Amino acid sequence: MIGSFDYAYLIFASLWGYLLFSEVPDGMTWLGMGMILLAGVIVLRQQRRSNRYV
Repeated sequence: MIGSFDYAYLIFASLWGYLLFSEVPDGMTWLGMGMILLAGVIVLRQQRRSNRYV
């Protein structure tokens, strides 16, 4: 579970890149960050679902 959120630094790196260097992420970067976010949400939902039956 923690592994999927370890990549959250990509979002902050994009933010700092924009603020410090006026770098705008391209479409593939946004797509990748969205996929990482979606994977984290799926892992959390699946974990909650499995904890109900314990």
